[in-house]
Amino acid sequence: MECGLIFNNEIRKLMLQEILNYISTLDTSYLYLILFFFAFIENVFPPSPSDVVVIIGATLIASTSVGFIPILLITSIGSALGFILMYYVGELFGEKIIYSGKLKFISKDALDSTNKWFSKYGYYLILANRFLPGTRSVISFFTGIHKLKIGKTFLFALISAFAWDLVIIFVG
Repeated sequence: MECGLIFNNEIRKLMLQEILNYISTLDTSYLYLILFFFAFIENVFPPSPSDVVVIIGATLIASTSVGFIPILLITSIGSALGFILMYYVGELFGEKIIYSGKLKFISKDALDSTNKWFSKYGYYLILANRFLPGTRSVISFFTGIHKLKIGKTFLFALISAFAWDLVIIFVG
């Protein structure tokens, strides 16, 4: 069985290397567009593998003309804009969705708990949101429901995304 695991790991390494080789042949602007897209959709369609895509994109910094600063800015802005889209979904439709009773997995207690968190921590939840597993689209949605100021919300989402992306790009 151990031989099978070693063999599978070697195949995965080869597949990853082939993917990286292919990606490195793409035009830089196309790579930036892909990274922006994945950073944006991770907020809209969770769970999205965007962090993995950003890490893979970051590995190209050493071997292509892809730059650290452009990746950091593009992914951070893309993520903050995705956050704002879900903010607007929460602001426009959140209460109708939540209080319609159609979402059986969200209990009244969970709503009360969320309200308490927003009352207590407000914008600081947005800052911490990137570092809390499984919260990206949830926090943005509830930020819209609570109608936090859009400019401050965008700024805090951008700072949070910037800090998170800085870490994962460095890892890549």
